[in-house]
Amino acid sequence: ACLVGRALSFNTIRSSTIARIDGLQSVAAAPAPLIRAANLTVEAIDQSRTSAVVVGVSVAASFAPSGKVAVGVSFGFAAGVNRISADTLALLEDTNARVSGTLAVTAQRQAEIVSAAVAASVAVAWAQNVGVALAGGGAGSSNVITGHTHADVVRATIAGPLGANGEPALAATTLNVSASDASTIRAGTGALAAAVAVTAGGQGAAVGVAIGVAIVRNAIGTSDDPSTLRARILDSEVAVSGAVSVTASQMSSITSSTVAVAAAIAAQVGGSGAGVGLSGAGTEVTNRIVSSTEATIDGRRNLELSPSREVLPVAVSAVTPRRSLRSGNLTVAASDTSEIKANAIGAAVSVGVSVGGQANVGFAVAVGASLAHNSLERQLKASVRDLSALKSTGAIAISATATSAIEASATAAAVSVGVGVGQAGVGLSAAGGGAESTNTILGATTATVDWVPVTGSGSLSVTATDNNSITAGIGAIAASVGVGAGQVGVGGAAAIGVSLARNVIGAGEGDNAYRIEATVHNSAITLDGALDVPVSYTHLTLPTIYSV
Repeated sequence: ACLVGRALSFNTIRSSTIARIDGLQSVAAAPAPLIRAANLTVEAIDQSRTSAVVVGVSVAASFAPSGKVAVGVSFGFAAGVNRISADTLALLEDTNARVSGTLAVTAQRQAEIVSAAVAASVAVAWAQNVGVALAGGGAGSSNVITGHTHADVVRATIAGPLGANGEPALAATTLNVSASDASTIRAGTGALAAAVAVTAGGQGAAVGVAIGVAIVRNAIGTSDDPSTLRARILDSEVAVSGAVSVTASQMSSITSSTVAVAAAIAAQVGGSGAGVGLSGAGTEVTNRIVSSTEATIDGRRNLELSPSREVLPVAVSAVTPRRSLRSGNLTVAASDTSEIKANAIGAAVSVGVSVGGQANVGFAVAVGASLAHNSLERQLKASVRDLSALKSTGAIAISATATSAIEASATAAAVSVGVGVGQAGVGLSAAGGGAESTNTILGATTATVDWVPVTGSGSLSVTATDNNSITAGIGAIAASVGVGAGQVGVGGAAAIGVSLARNVIGAGEGDNAYRIEATVHNSAITLDGALDVPVSYTHLTLPTIYSV
């Protein structure tokens, strides 16, 4: 008997969500269109979501109690592939806005993938002389979220009418520019393989082989296409009496689990022969978040953006034309609270028994393996740069704050039992368990004031804070029993367990080292309050490793 059960799922979402006010000046020299409003909101929200459950089951049985040979072969396979590519843009461009209340430009992405793939395979064979049962279960899941989230104010004037001195009057406006990304992946895979082979009443062999493999791979952003999050005021004149805030909040998370179990039982009873049980279970979980998060005010005039809305590089000098900003309290904040949680378990059990003849051999081998690989790669930046003047009647706070964590667990277990009982009985068994985890956090956290003369009646703080932690629990268990009994009996058993953990924050020296900086550069500062430029960090790696 031979049976194959398979289930496949492929899901793709590609979206572009744009909320936009654009002056679209047809004549370059023409003034930007004027918008008058009590309150003005430009908001883009993306909530793309895909959910998939995939199950593949196979059961094969072959019975020939009085026959010579029985063979049962069963394979179960399940796989899910999910992709979300979502761009979310909130844009206020080439516009003159006079707002007496709140002007808000907001972009939010809340993409979510929920995926489960389960495969089960059972094979049974029963015969008089030769019984062979082969079972294989494989489950896989691949999930990727990419895209860009931007809240941008570009080439805009947010102020009152021009005064006699040529400066715009202060508008009674509160300006909020915010972007957030709460992309989430929750994925799990499971594989079960069970093989039972029995021969009774004749000379021969019973062979049971079971293999289970489960893999899950998840990514939010890739090396070629990182997840970008931007909240920016670019090439814009701002003169308001209210508060101005520019915030970018990265909150991506991945939670994944994978389990594989393989069991093989082979029993040869009532005659000379062999019972052979072979099993192997392997799991792999790989998670990666690659992101670039930025909260920025950039006053350089005539900035150009690439098709992906990145600021094209231009030469900067003391005579570079710049915009100005006047406000009450000013907040420019970039934060990253991304996290990864991963769990991998691989367990294998084998039993080989042969009893009741002149020569009987019981042989069993079990191998269990688990791998967990996780990485956070990020660039986090808060900056105010290239303004002709920054004047504030309140507090000015520029901050970049990272609080990220990786929690990983990899466990492997293998148990084997070989029993041979007869006039001459041989029982041999071997078991091996191996678990490995590599976890990495790379990148930079920076807060910067650059080429900005600052005048204020309050305080100025430029702060970089970084708290990263890696917690890893890695374990391997291997147990083996060999029993040989009879007039001549031989028993042998071998077992080995290996565990390895590698946790890295920053890959090395120079450009590869994790960088945390708070900087005030080329800027004249005149304040009634305090100037603070603090940097703080806590980096923790907490491994727990055991082998039995």
